[in-house]
Amino acid sequence: MRMKPSMEHALYALIILSMLPSRSSLSAEAISKRLDVSTSYFKKEIRQLVTAGLVKSTPGINGGFSLALRPSEISMLDVFQAVEGRGSLFQEEGIGQRVIQCDSDQCILTGLMERAERAWNDELAKESLEDMLTKAIGICSEQHVADLKEWIRSEIS
Repeated sequence: MRMKPSMEHALYALIILSMLPSRSSLSAEAISKRLDVSTSYFKKEIRQLVTAGLVKSTPGINGGFSLALRPSEISMLDVFQAVEGRGSLFQEEGIGQRVIQCDSDQCILTGLMERAERAWNDELAKESLEDMLTKAIGICSEQHVADLKEWIRSEIS
C-alpha cells in the first residue's frame, strides 16, 4: 500500500497549528511554504481537514486556519480518514468467483483484509495529535522548537 503524501502534510500542518497561541491562525500560504508543498495542492489538503472538523477556517483579510479541537481529541485515525477517506482499503472485485468458481459470493481475501484494516485503524486510533506533538518535540533540539515557535509568531494572521 502506498499512501499519498497528504497524511504527512496533514500531520505536520496540525503540529504547526497545535503550537499556535490561542485565537491565532495561520494562512495556507505560510503553512504550505513551511511544508515545502504547492499552495494550491495544500489548500485542497487543508480543506479536507476543515471538512472533517479537525481544523477551522477563519475568513477575511486576517483569516487563516487553526485547530478546531484540542490535540488530545484528534487521533491519527481521524487524520488518516480526513485525507484518505473513510471507505474500505480493500475493494473486492469478484475475481475469486470467476477464477475458482466457488459458490461463495465473498472473496477468500476479504476476511483477512478486514482484520488487517481493523488492526490498522486500531493502531491509528491509539495515537493522538498530542502524542505526536510530544514525540516531535522530544526528538528535536530546543533550538529547533524555538525556531519553529518564532516562525509561527512571525506568520500569525
